[in-house]
Amino acid sequence: MIQSSSVLVEVIPYTDDASIKSISGDLNSLGNRQDEIERKKNEILMLKSCLAMKRLKLSVVINDLKNYCFEHIESDQLISAPKDDPFKTKRRCSLF
Repeated sequence: MIQSSSVLVEVIPYTDDASIKSISGDLNSLGNRQDEIERKKNEILMLKSCLAMKRLKLSVVINDLKNYCFEHIESDQLISAPKDDPFKTKRRCSLF
């Protein structure tokens, strides 16, 4: 920067195309690095939430699932189909 009496002048050096491409490449790598940092922060948050989860023994979970299934067996459409199924094809009388 050059300062004369009351005028402040900034001297900008001449840059060729190669140095401009180098600068833009540096900016792209900086953006990629920031993206990578953001991804790593998100991964750390996810791992912290997984760490905070309450763990149960598999045998306890299996017993709970079995009990739930047995308690709700009457309302399960796959086990006991409804008697008034509107999509069931009607049988017709046919003579041979």
